[in-house]
Amino acid sequence: MKKYLQKSLEIDSNQSEAYHVLGLYTACMELKHSEAEQYLQRSLELNPNDSMALQNYSINRVSVRQFDFARKLAERAKLIDPLSDYIELCTAFPDFFTTKYDRVLDKISKYSDVKPPFLWGLWFLWRTYSIVGRKTEAVEVCKKVFSASGANEIVQAMEKAGTDNAFQTAASILAGIYQNHYSSPYNIAILFSHAGNKEAAFNWLDISVEEMDPKLHFLNVDPEWKSVRGDERFIKHVRNFGLVE
Repeated sequence: MKKYLQKSLEIDSNQSEAYHVLGLYTACMELKHSEAEQYLQRSLELNPNDSMALQNYSINRVSVRQFDFARKLAERAKLIDPLSDYIELCTAFPDFFTTKYDRVLDKISKYSDVKPPFLWGLWFLWRTYSIVGRKTEAVEVCKKVFSASGANEIVQAMEKAGTDNAFQTAASILAGIYQNHYSSPYNIAILFSHAGNKEAAFNWLDISVEEMDPKLHFLNVDPEWKSVRGDERFIKHVRNFGLVE
């Protein structure tokens, strides 16, 4: 992918889209955030009104804790594309990652019932509910994620397990599925974290590192890892990926 993006830019060095996608690749697949920023900046120099480039530049800046700048980028993207659910979610990211959960819920609680389901919105909504201690609502929204994904067996297993064991059940089923079919190991780690299973969460975090799960760019800001930031295993991952403390 990177080879062809670079070849494309050799042919025409003024393609904003190529710089944009190259920035995404560099951030998510190589975790080189400074280099990714250069590509995203160049993309926006060539096309300042590219709402998707603004949104992804915002996410990139969240990853390195530049929350105020990330918020400005997301708000600018929203002015250009006010109907985008994903951009709306991006405007909530700086609040989510700085523990301003009331603000987050004000923006994204609407995704509990929208049709068709907005999976990214549901994913961050259940996590927010869980973090603030609204576990029953967290489980219900999490079930909607799997229902919308067609994973009805996980929904049924969560219902059978009950609220207290729902996240452990979902994570365990996904861990089993992973043996034969890909499922984001980082998502599995997040689920185990909400289940209170620290060691399983760490094991799946290690797998996500081995597999270079693109969601790792949130590693040093995701609130689920707050309790383990002093753990040497976590510190090692953060340093290896060049993420700032």
